[in-house]
Amino acid sequence: MSAPLWSALGILAQMLNPGMDLGTEEMDRRDRAPQVAEEETDPVKYRAKAKALYQRGEKALRRELFIEAAETFRQVSERFPFSGFAILAELGLALAQAGQGDAEAALAGLTRFLKQHPGHPKTADVRYAIVTTNWAERPGSFFLLPPASPREFYQ
Repeated sequence: MSAPLWSALGILAQMLNPGMDLGTEEMDRRDRAPQVAEEETDPVKYRAKAKALYQRGEKALRRELFIEAAETFRQVSERFPFSGFAILAELGLALAQAGQGDAEAALAGLTRFLKQHPGHPKTADVRYAIVTTNWAERPGSFFLLPPASPREFYQ
């Protein structure tokens, strides 16, 4: 038989049996899917996992591990979008970005938080974070009042 005929037979066999080319890892993953789905529908477990992950991100933020904190807050938002901790994770992500020095992304996240959640109890904290982030990005006094002589510049 010719090569095109073999490939056509292979495609036909794959259409009839879609799990034919899945390896053992994919087959195992397919068997575990109902258990994961069942776990996510339990509201107590869902909230507990979201809280634990959020607290891990908060701890990293307090220890000034901003990259780890940002990644953890992203995971909270992605894995637990229907949790109240996802809202707090948006704020934590913006604060972690501010700590990394990415003021533009931090300000965008903080203003987005204010627009999406105007009545949130942390609104005052968000406004304060916006002010401090803007203050950190102000130009230094060197450009406004340069030293009078080069001797002052090098001291």
